[in-house]
Amino acid sequence: MIRSCARPPYPEGARHRGETGTVILNLKIDASGRLVDRAVVVSSGHARLDTAALNGLARCRFAPATRNGVPEPGWVKLRYVWTLD
Repeated sequence: MIRSCARPPYPEGARHRGETGTVILNLKIDASGRLVDRAVVVSSGHARLDTAALNGLARCRFAPATRNGVPEPGWVKLRYVWTLD
């Protein structure tokens, strides 16, 4: 699904407050593997973590869905877990 992606930076405000959580996103990937739409399906409970996940994943490259070997646009559900190490 993800071809290349840097880990989104942990938001400093969230880090200082000890915020952690899991955000579930719906991502629309076009036939060339670009992210063209995105939405939070389940919030982490912290808006700054949700926003950081959305913004960070916007820079990623994805493998498109295929039908009979032909790339086509499609939606993917992705879970991103924010933890403090």
